[in-house]
Amino acid sequence: MELNQKIDIRDYLDIAWRRKWFFIIPFILSIAATVFYIRSVPNIYQASTLILVEPQKVPPSYIKPTVTDSVQAQLRTITEQIMSRTYLEKVIKEFNLYSQLRQKLPFESVIEKMRTRITVRVKKGRVFSVSFEDENPVIAMKVANRLAFMFIEENLKVREEQAEGTLVFLEKELNRMKSLLKQQEKAVLDFRAKHLGVLPEQLDANLRTLDRLQLQLQNTNQALQAAIQTKLQLQNQLAQARPMADREKNSKPAYPEKDLNQEVQDTNLKELKKRLAFLELRYTDQHPEVIRLRRIIQKLEKDSASQGQNSRERIPSNQSDTLSAQIERQLSQINEEIAKLQAEKKELQAKIKEYQKRVEITPKVEQQLKELSRGYEVTKKQYQSLLDKRLQAELAANMERKQKGEQFKILDPAKLPEKPYKPNRPKLFMLGLMLGLGVGFGIAFLVEYMDHSFYKVEDLEKFSELPVLACIPEFKVSKKKRVKSS
Repeated sequence: MELNQKIDIRDYLDIAWRRKWFFIIPFILSIAATVFYIRSVPNIYQASTLILVEPQKVPPSYIKPTVTDSVQAQLRTITEQIMSRTYLEKVIKEFNLYSQLRQKLPFESVIEKMRTRITVRVKKGRVFSVSFEDENPVIAMKVANRLAFMFIEENLKVREEQAEGTLVFLEKELNRMKSLLKQQEKAVLDFRAKHLGVLPEQLDANLRTLDRLQLQLQNTNQALQAAIQTKLQLQNQLAQARPMADREKNSKPAYPEKDLNQEVQDTNLKELKKRLAFLELRYTDQHPEVIRLRRIIQKLEKDSASQGQNSRERIPSNQSDTLSAQIERQLSQINEEIAKLQAEKKELQAKIKEYQKRVEITPKVEQQLKELSRGYEVTKKQYQSLLDKRLQAELAANMERKQKGEQFKILDPAKLPEKPYKPNRPKLFMLGLMLGLGVGFGIAFLVEYMDHSFYKVEDLEKFSELPVLACIPEFKVSKKKRVKSS
């Protein structure tokens, strides 16, 4: 039959009637196979346990938990552990599951079959269910409850292990950071000890000391200049006194004259008092130079008073001290004073040079100290942070040990299922019915498509391009007539 030509509904009816057995037989076989399968497949019962994820009993604001994963993440981790061979093997042996199957198949295949019958579903909020399927409803109920208890136990174990692991890790990091902190602290202390005197906090003191030393050097220079001037005056007086002494040896004065030695001492006292008055205007009474000048003036005044008394009581004699000898003694004293001032000046210059070097090197030392201190401060903050975290981890570990953290709690334990979970026999029957219809229709269509016979006059005329003159109808003879005729 040519299928590409135009046909009407009667043609479809003719095809259906002609190919009815190709449709009916597969349809009946499919229905029979479906009924056989429905009657032979065993009932599978499902038992479920409902579990609630309880939050920790201590507020998180007081103790932060170490396990911060979501319920889904925790369930994935625990499910992978529960589904492992170690755990499922324990359950299989405990309830003697799949005893016949274990004799035929490897144990790994039995484990895989059991995995397909375990279902973990997350409900709304913080609730999830654990289900198990089995032909025996009692076994399904017992295994579902056992799996739920395994989830609870494993959750407690995982949380405690994670808390303990966090605590151990923080302990190791804290010890490492403590050792590093001690090294950096020692490095800073050694650096400060090595650069004592040029540290940044000593800069102001060094500057004040430098100003004081420069002022002392200025005073010492002024005192040295004054001493040098006094020495020059004494040298001039000595040069004048020697010829006079020679004349006194040759001629004795007829009348008492003023002691020239006393005059020289008075002149020196006046110069020193002027110098003292100048210094008192600028410095306090505790200044070293002021104290020294006062001591010299007191000594000179004492010597002057003693010499004045001796000059009044003295009888001219060759044994008395001459004026030149007294001036020479004063020159000796002033030379000692000059040498002392020069030594003091040299010492002050050395100190000033030292403190200037300290002031100059302080910025470089400050930069190096900042680098060392910066690393030390960073390590110190990290150490303090680890110390706080270690304390929190210790509290969290204690909370998990006492089971005060987040826990799994059974809301509804698994009960004995009253009706099978599968197979769904009405659904299977409908699927078998649809399958039979599809197979029958498909075979009938295929047979009709492969048949090239002519069933209508129009098809023959179109194929042969010749007109059909007559049609002989089909005669059906019964079996009885065929016997008689024979």
